Amino acid sequence: MPVPKTENYHIYHQFTIRFAKRDQLAAKLTERGIGSKVFYPSPLHLEYAYRPLGYKPGDLPESEKAAAEVLSLPMFPEMATSDVEQVIEGVHESVRELA
Repeated sequence: MPVPKTENYHIYHQFTIRFAKRDQLAAKLTERGIGSKVFYPSPLHLEYAYRPLGYKPGDLPESEKAAAEVLSLPMFPEMATSDVEQVIEGVHESVRELA
């Protein structure tokens, strides 16, 4: 969970979770009217810009696994508490259904 500190602040731009069945979770959330997005579908070492470094699929398995599992949930400063609660409940219900 984001923890605001006195010396800095959180911009509440993305709230990203990790779930092994990410695509199924995203589908369940869509059924419940809850948006989600995969902002970083591939790990950095496999991006075109880093190709000259010579990395191949399998070289950084934890990064690749994380890229396959992350999902960003709705989050923005003006989000109503009732909407936050709807997202939380939707994630909990969906995860239980997929377990």
